[in-house]
Amino acid sequence: QNGQILTLVLSVFIGVLFDHFGARRCATLGALCTAACLGVISSAIEIDGQAFPVTQTSVLFVCFAIADACGLLSAFAVAGWLWHYPRHQALIVGLFNGAYMGSSVVGFVLVLLSRQGWGLKGAFRIVACWNLIAAGGLHLVTPTREEYLSEASRVLRVSRNSLDMRSVAGCRAVRLDLRSLWGCLRIFPLQ
Repeated sequence: QNGQILTLVLSVFIGVLFDHFGARRCATLGALCTAACLGVISSAIEIDGQAFPVTQTSVLFVCFAIADACGLLSAFAVAGWLWHYPRHQALIVGLFNGAYMGSSVVGFVLVLLSRQGWGLKGAFRIVACWNLIAAGGLHLVTPTREEYLSEASRVLRVSRNSLDMRSVAGCRAVRLDLRSLWGCLRIFPLQ
């Protein structure tokens, strides 16, 4: 339950980053950051846990949390196509959710690679390299913020400038989202 609450809170802030920077930058940055965290994790595995238990635990915890948040940021790339295919928005939202939830398969890949003789350190480094390749691919195929807003204005038949999240109206929308999130969090008590 705590993991779901953390994801819910992160979703609000990652949504704000998506609105501010656009799908291409968020997808690329998310994949690069995830790759960096996985690289640090592969090195942190070799820290002597007996001599430096707090250091190893802290580094692993922080890197896993950041890698998860950046994976969510990278999965938002799918949402960049939302207005390009207005009649398939439910499919695109489903693909976005599937992309993020599908990242849990990485755990199975790590186990499989480590059992094939790569070791856990090597497995994390291979997955980090896959993320670097994904960052390049996402940068090439994901629409920019300008493309996203242009398509949205065309589909909604409104002025392009009225959709800019950097405006005062955008800040009000973020505050309303945060209040709504706070209300949802108060419904479910922490255990």
